[in-house]
Amino acid sequence: KETLKTLGIPDDKIIESRNYPLIHAKKLVIPSIDQKRLMISSWTCDFLRKEFLQKTHFPLKEKPERIYISRELSLMRKVLNEQDVIQFLEKFGFKSICLETLSVAEQAVTFAAAKVIIAPHGAGLTNLVFCSARTKVIEIFHPLYLQKCYWLISNICDLAHYTLMGEVLDEAPFIESRVQNILVNLAHLEQLMKIAGI
Repeated sequence: KETLKTLGIPDDKIIESRNYPLIHAKKLVIPSIDQKRLMISSWTCDFLRKEFLQKTHFPLKEKPERIYISRELSLMRKVLNEQDVIQFLEKFGFKSICLETLSVAEQAVTFAAAKVIIAPHGAGLTNLVFCSARTKVIEIFHPLYLQKCYWLISNICDLAHYTLMGEVLDEAPFIESRVQNILVNLAHLEQLMKIAGI
């Protein structure tokens, strides 16, 4: 609702499909996403920056420059040793953030102010569109699940994107890899941070 309000769409123009399961329309315009090719364009990123970042009133200078995005409040793909990861990163000046506790505007400003972002793969990384050029990003994946969407956004927005694969776990084999938890090897994370110049 916050994003719709920012775009100037009033509440009376919003139809909740759960209240109206059948809708008859003379004209229907819908977005289309090619899941195989993940078509992400530069104009989309520019549009989001213009509509959401430029209209916010939160000062950038009050936000941390090094952030770790926690999935603590998520139902899946949690970092199993997250407290160890956070304690390790705090030594390098990182602040842990749960995006679920922030408004869309606060998320936009948080990413715009950041110079380094470390995060397990998740929807919160859509906020990479708000980052300044050359922001460093380390995206952490489960070893059996790799997605390119945030790498693509990073390339469009001129970010320095790095990938860290988690450790292999003995979780139940029937659990889909995209929802499995992640175990971060701190030595590998430290090594990648050195490579990235963090």
